[in-house]
Amino acid sequence: MEIERTIRGAKGAFHDLVVPANAPPILKAFLIAFPDVPEERYATCIDDVQKELKMDYVQSGMMLGGFHPKQEGGGLHNTSFSPFKTALPILAIRHMHKADAVFLHGDPIHIKAYLNEFGEDGYKRMKKLIETKYAGADCSQRLTELENCKPL
Repeated sequence: MEIERTIRGAKGAFHDLVVPANAPPILKAFLIAFPDVPEERYATCIDDVQKELKMDYVQSGMMLGGFHPKQEGGGLHNTSFSPFKTALPILAIRHMHKADAVFLHGDPIHIKAYLNEFGEDGYKRMKKLIETKYAGADCSQRLTELENCKPL
């Protein structure tokens, strides 16, 4: 698939992009628009590619997000806000940020990548998120998974 090849190639180009030395890494981003993707193919061309490549990006300390006019879901802090809806289908690439724990806490491989990126501060943030979001046995299980993901 052409879009998948484009996004795989963009990973290296993103790393090679030179930004001013004083610019915070979180401000570096690629927004790659695919205006020719028809509405009926948003799921396969944007959503599926994002899901397919997310792991590779996360393991490299980056995030890959999919956006398009039919994207569902509200914001984390304001459910009436639709942060993933855009006028054109887009795949966005950026550096991982500590606040991304909310997107990564559900998968041990994502957790390991997050902890490798942010160390003890990331561990504390992830632990607090799990303790806030889950209760009882589910919380205990997720905290055990978190412990098992800590770098040696």
